[in-house]
Amino acid sequence: MARHMAIRWTALAGLLLASATRAGAHGMPAPSVATLTRNAAHVFRGHCVSADVEDADVGGVRLRVTRYTFTVGERLKGRGGAVATFRQVGTPEGGPRDLGTLVGLPRFVPGTEYVLFLLPEGRAGLTSPAGASAGAFLVHDGSVARVGDPAATATTTYEALRRTVLAESHR
Repeated sequence: MARHMAIRWTALAGLLLASATRAGAHGMPAPSVATLTRNAAHVFRGHCVSADVEDADVGGVRLRVTRYTFTVGERLKGRGGAVATFRQVGTPEGGPRDLGTLVGLPRFVPGTEYVLFLLPEGRAGLTSPAGASAGAFLVHDGSVARVGDPAATATTTYEALRRTVLAESHR
């Protein structure tokens, strides 16, 4: 039984790592906003209001996940109301054994404003930004910068990002 669980865990971790790598994590060039828009089910600008850790059963394996809640200021793609809630692998604390950290997923801080490009939710009720951290942008004074870009070297205006998302959404 323990061996069977170890095989499931290894397969799940490998799948998530491969997905994150293909999506632009781990040193590969970040995908364009147009590519992120095409891959995302939901794109919105909003403030993170909570980050609550819980357990999720994924293929018989218990994983630590975080339930994030955002107030949505503007929805650019997808349907939904004024509040967006989603669950993502990993915890806000991260760490070397945290699956979200291992696959390059961003962590969201309550009180901070973001633009998120969320993938469709999977069977286990989990999602994450398209392109891992590349699909999450910090918003500050009308500008946006990718999460995980400590020098904020790739900033653009929110309006430019918004125009690209809306144009791509209507193709």
